[in-house]
Amino acid sequence: MDKSPYIILIGIATFLVLVFIFRKNIKKAGFKILFFEGSIETHDILSAQAPISSRVQKITWGRENLRLINEIETGKSIKDLPPGIYGYDHASCVDSALKGNGKMDLTNLQKTNWYFEIRKTANDNFLVGYISKDALSKIGRGKSADLNIFAKPWNEFKNKIAVPFSAVTNSSARTIDTHGGDIRILEIVTKRAELLSS
Repeated sequence: MDKSPYIILIGIATFLVLVFIFRKNIKKAGFKILFFEGSIETHDILSAQAPISSRVQKITWGRENLRLINEIETGKSIKDLPPGIYGYDHASCVDSALKGNGKMDLTNLQKTNWYFEIRKTANDNFLVGYISKDALSKIGRGKSADLNIFAKPWNEFKNKIAVPFSAVTNSSARTIDTHGGDIRILEIVTKRAELLSS
């Protein structure tokens, strides 16, 4: 009787037991074990056939996993700050940085609705803002999506997203007039965005 199928099953079972036992150490090393991470969805966001909730990756590295820059770090360029932080910068500065023409000097206060939250991870910088449900439906359809992003929720712009700087192919900052005063928004073109829980 051939015992190789049993040996393979025993090997797989042993591997899964070891992964389960050492999952915390593996997470500390920077790996996500998707089998045990129920809060992360890793669907292909470029698949046009998938529903919106599947095309837009839900991520959990919210503010609870990042720290706000401290007073000593304010005014520093984001490139001189460590990963794992967030701060704020003016829409025009963010626009210049997205175009590669300028640097962002972060502050730890969202002074006005013209200041966007910026998150820095080990892999990329992320623009955090709010888009409409209609805009959310355009992400991941196999081509670039044009998005109007607000720094704070406004009217139908209530879906909080993070856009990797590396995924932005075009951007511009502009001012819109509202009854409550001027709001500075960013218009970007991107293929990727991640739906935030916080």
